[in-house]
Amino acid sequence: MEGGINKIKKCFLILELPPPVHGMTYINEIINNDLENDDNYFIHPISLTKSIKETGKRNIRKLIRNIFIIGNAWKALLQVPSKKVYLPLTHSTIGIIRDCLILLPALYKKKVFHIHGFTIIKSWEKSILFRLIFKILNKNAEFIVLCNEHQNQLKRLTHSAIHIIPNCINEPKSYNRTIKSSLSSIKLLYISNISKNKGVFELINTLTTNKNLHITIAGNIMDHEKQFFKALKKYPKQCHYVGFADEQKKQILLNTHDIFVLPSMLEEGAPVCLIEAMQAGLPIIATNKGCIPDMISGCGYILEGSFGHNKIAEGINYILDNYTKLSKNAINNYNTYFTKKIFINNLTTILE
Repeated sequence: MEGGINKIKKCFLILELPPPVHGMTYINEIINNDLENDDNYFIHPISLTKSIKETGKRNIRKLIRNIFIIGNAWKALLQVPSKKVYLPLTHSTIGIIRDCLILLPALYKKKVFHIHGFTIIKSWEKSILFRLIFKILNKNAEFIVLCNEHQNQLKRLTHSAIHIIPNCINEPKSYNRTIKSSLSSIKLLYISNISKNKGVFELINTLTTNKNLHITIAGNIMDHEKQFFKALKKYPKQCHYVGFADEQKKQILLNTHDIFVLPSMLEEGAPVCLIEAMQAGLPIIATNKGCIPDMISGCGYILEGSFGHNKIAEGINYILDNYTKLSKNAINNYNTYFTKKIFINNLTTILE
C-alpha cells in the first residue's frame, strides 16, 4: 500500500475498518483486502469507533479521535496524488461534517461516495445543515448505492451519476445442507445484532404457533438484555442464544438450519447476513425494509407493514410449502448478484 507513493493513483480510498464489525466495515474490509496490494490504489484506513455500542454516541474521547483522524487524512491526501477519492458517506449531520473536513484538501477532485443505507434520506429531510454539506460534497461527485429502490430515493437528492452495486460476502463457504423433507423439526436462524427494533421478540413469540419450531439466535445484544433473556427462559428447549457468531460458527449454523429470519423494523440497507443465508441455500423471511425485497426476490417471504408473530408463522408455512424452489432460487440469487468477484469488478470499473 505504501509502495509507489509518488505515482498518481487512480483512486485514494478512505475506509473505516473493523472493529467494530457491521455492514459497512465488513464491506470495507473486503475492499481493503482485495485492493491493498494493487499499486493503482492507495488505502487510508480509519477507525471511528471501538465497539458497535459506541456508534452514534458523542464524548470528548471521540472528538479527540476525530481530530486525529481528520489530521492524518489531510496529511495522506496531500502526500499521495490521486485522480479520485472514495469514501463511504456518513448519514448523520455530525458525521457528514466530519466527512467534509476529512476531504477538505481533496474537495476539488472527483469523488465517489458509497451510500450504505437509507437513513441519509431522513437526514436530508430533517437538517438544513446536512443539506448544505451534502451540496458541497455533491460537486464533481458520483454515488454508489445498493439496489434499485436505493437509487430511486437518492435521485431526490442529486443529479449526479448513481451506480448500483449490490453488497457481497467475503470468501464463499462450502455447504452440504439437505433439502428439508420433514416438518417434525423446523429450525429457524437469526444472525444479527440483537435489539427490540430488530424484531427479536416477535420472532421468539412465533414459538407459540408451532411446537415443532426451534430458533437459534446469534449476535451481540444491543439493548433490552434482561427482557431478552427473560423471553428465552419461556422456551428453554426451543430457543437458544449462542452469542456472537464468528465466521466458523456462522458456517456451522447456516449448514444446520432451515430458514433464515430477519424481522427487523429498522431502516435496513442490504444486510450482509441475508447474502450469507442465500449462499447457503436458506429461504428467508424478512421485512419490507431498504433493499431487502430486491435481495430476496424469489427466495423468501416479505413481512409487510406492521406485523406480529402470526405473520412470521405465515411466512414459515409459505416457505415450507415451496422449500425446494426457494432454496434453489436463494443459491441462484447469490451466484447472479452477490459474489465478491462481481462486486469488486463493478467497484473498480467506477474507481477507474
